[in-house]
Amino acid sequence: MVFSENIKKEVREKSAFQCCICQSVIPDVHHIIPQEEGGSDTIDNAAPLCPNCHRQLGNNPDHRKVIIQARDWWYKVCEKRFSNDSETFEMIREIHKMLQNVQLTNTELDDLKKILKDMNDKNIDNLTDKTKFVTASKVVKASTWSQEESDDDFTYSTYCKRCGYQAFGWRHRSEKCPDCGNIIE
Repeated sequence: MVFSENIKKEVREKSAFQCCICQSVIPDVHHIIPQEEGGSDTIDNAAPLCPNCHRQLGNNPDHRKVIIQARDWWYKVCEKRFSNDSETFEMIREIHKMLQNVQLTNTELDDLKKILKDMNDKNIDNLTDKTKFVTASKVVKASTWSQEESDDDFTYSTYCKRCGYQAFGWRHRSEKCPDCGNIIE
């Protein structure tokens, strides 16, 4: 069996329609313990993972604990982040619906641009000393993203292979571990 539509919807909403490892949008809902190994079709065995994170982590039993930890942590972050901000959550829900279309019409593309600009402006308008680094890095990353870049240019890792430092969502191959300085591969 596969997850019911209700479970998929609940997992996606609890994760704000983002992967629990790298926070990319439009995650699939994957079994933490595969059905072939007796994994259930319940919400406790479900994790929102993008295709890249699923490919790199999902088929390795050694990563199941990390996936569960990342999922639970991300659910808490989303709950805290969106509990008082239903407007932003609704924008994310609308983005999710739009991105599920194979090809957007020009009007839908214009609508998506407006929503993304509004969200970006809201993040900038609500900038605080506490959020300055995260907000600035997201804006810079979004502003400098090349249309030609693809997922092949990135790798997703949850730990440093040299020292074992754990972090969620390392992406760039040139990014360094904050603990030992090793370049993430």
